[in-house]
Amino acid sequence: MAADKDYKSGRARATEEDTKDDMLRGMGLLALPVLAFHRNMLNVVRKGIEEAGLLQPVRTLAEHELHALFMVLDPTAKWRNSLGVEIEKKLKDALDSAVPKVVSGSVSLIDAQQALLTSLIEALDTARKNPPVKTPRK
Repeated sequence: MAADKDYKSGRARATEEDTKDDMLRGMGLLALPVLAFHRNMLNVVRKGIEEAGLLQPVRTLAEHELHALFMVLDPTAKWRNSLGVEIEKKLKDALDSAVPKVVSGSVSLIDAQQALLTSLIEALDTARKNPPVKTPRK
């Protein structure tokens, strides 16, 4: 039992450090379910990317957006015609090679986030299961 008691309540006074530790622990415990939900949602997103075959729709969307941008910036096609008819084909080929890399990069980013969240969740869960021992003030 702590020697430094609040004379009105009969309870030991909490130090400023104890209050900060308790608040930090409480915030970590509050974040635990949110982080677990985020990690589980990353699994869903990753599975959707891998199984849905998003490669072709993303590629088609990018090509149409590029074509629309050309139509807005050069409505009379003067600039496009001066560059040659192969400019759109070259850009389409560049997009065809870039989109798989973007999808692969997205999956790698999801994997990295999952690894980080798993480590953070394990640390917070360990803190939840093993509360710190408070030493009495002298």
